Amino acid sequence: MKKTILLFLGLAIAFFLISSSSQDKAEKAKYSGAHACGTCHGEDSLGNQSAIWEKSLHAKSYSVLTDSGFVASAKERGMDPLPADDPGCLVCHAPLYKVAPDIMQEGVTCEACHDPTKIHDKKKDEVTSCLTCHENAHNKPFDLPSAWEKVKHPLPDKGK
Repeated sequence: MKKTILLFLGLAIAFFLISSSSQDKAEKAKYSGAHACGTCHGEDSLGNQSAIWEKSLHAKSYSVLTDSGFVASAKERGMDPLPADDPGCLVCHAPLYKVAPDIMQEGVTCEACHDPTKIHDKKKDEVTSCLTCHENAHNKPFDLPSAWEKVKHPLPDKGK
């Protein structure tokens, strides 16, 4: 009887720990959007990375897909679905469209390169992340060093 109670108690504790761990991971994986990043990274003391991103083409990458002239051109070419609904376009112009559709209008937002805010990793491998979309995108050559100069946004006193 005592062994049965201990076994039951052990199983109950294990179940609690497993479900808590899964819940923690799910909570950590939530994407918050650029506004959440900007609460800290919009401060000059931290390098104001938000302002750098807001001025970048990454911040405008989704809006390109919804531009009326671009949409009209896509319709004329018989594109179906239209760019803003096409997974082939969204994968680069709004890379979080599947996991965070509520922030896909942010385009290549902070968390596309730096993981969800709640995890707060520094960054994914920048070369691999960049080349996922930029390696021969739209048949345009890509020069990572010069592109990086345009988008880098280091923390103060941290260098690159």
